[in-house]
Amino acid sequence: MTYSLEEAIQTADSMNAREYGKYKRSSYEHFRFKQTDGLALTYLVLLLTAGLIGRFQGYGNLVIFPVMGELTPDLMDWLFASFLFLFLSFPLQVKGGSYLKWRILNITT
Repeated sequence: MTYSLEEAIQTADSMNAREYGKYKRSSYEHFRFKQTDGLALTYLVLLLTAGLIGRFQGYGNLVIFPVMGELTPDLMDWLFASFLFLFLSFPLQVKGGSYLKWRILNITT
């Protein structure tokens, strides 16, 4: 109980120091759908569609029970697996791209 009261006092002090509620709200950001958002959505839809088409055609299927299937994926298995890998790793691609962009733009020599 004491801990929660101390946290509430600390939060109230912080809000008071930032003058919360004294003025009109000033940090409103309206999201607009941009061209890059459309490109990202198209990229994701194409990757997911290609991966699902391959999966429904039988690629990427490994039978374990009742008998272990063969463990030799062919080229098409790897292709459709790479589509799904790219789809699932999209957040890492975005984060890595923004990190590289930041590093390239802020090079100090």
